[in-house]
Amino acid sequence: MGISISDVEGVLQARSLLNPSLDVLNPNDQSYRALLLQPTGPILADNTRIGPLDLAFADTQATKFLELAKAKGHHLVVTPEYYLPIETLRKGVLGATFPAVGALWVLGCESMTPAQLENFENDCKGYCDVIFEKDMAAAIQGVYYDPVAYCFVTKDEKGDDRRVILLQFKTIPSRDQHFFENKNLRCGNKIYRFTGAGGELALSTIICSDAFNVAGTEQIRSKLARFATLIHIQLNPKPRHGDYL
Repeated sequence: MGISISDVEGVLQARSLLNPSLDVLNPNDQSYRALLLQPTGPILADNTRIGPLDLAFADTQATKFLELAKAKGHHLVVTPEYYLPIETLRKGVLGATFPAVGALWVLGCESMTPAQLENFENDCKGYCDVIFEKDMAAAIQGVYYDPVAYCFVTKDEKGDDRRVILLQFKTIPSRDQHFFENKNLRCGNKIYRFTGAGGELALSTIICSDAFNVAGTEQIRSKLARFATLIHIQLNPKPRHGDYL
């Protein structure tokens, strides 16, 4: 499946929003602080969803993690593929647990069906701009997405702060031993790219087997890697496997 690199600045500009000023992309001599979560616990993978088996426990765990990130003011916060419950994300949008200005949260979330995605977007109206690529594929071509949620604060044309969640979807299924993703995944076509002032630094995320979709094209590889931070979130027992590298 063909993919494209989409600059976040242009995506936001189309909605009359400004490119965010992110501390992680500020080219100065100060280090930024990152907070990463590697949770334990069984994962459920079936024809309805992929995510934590115990969603209530994961919600409590994830909520405390994001509260810590908010309280300590970490500049970059990351959770792995298929982890963060949708409910945790929803509570953050509707409440106080959301990144401060300048921070970026890169949250690998549990799978989301088109109906869950629509409900989430509706629940966030008036609180947060939820942005994602529209999927025109037939319903039979997959059950759920594998999303990563970029959470950040930017400004509108009036200079007022606006919360944003930009959702990116895995672009190619993994070949797991049970072929769950191969049968059930709805794939995206875009990988989003944040740029700092002057375009000097960049940041993108790929999700597990996305690595296979970008590996064969030098133009895409260089755009994701040159003067850039590339985050690779995986639900993978062998993340250092040579094929992924």
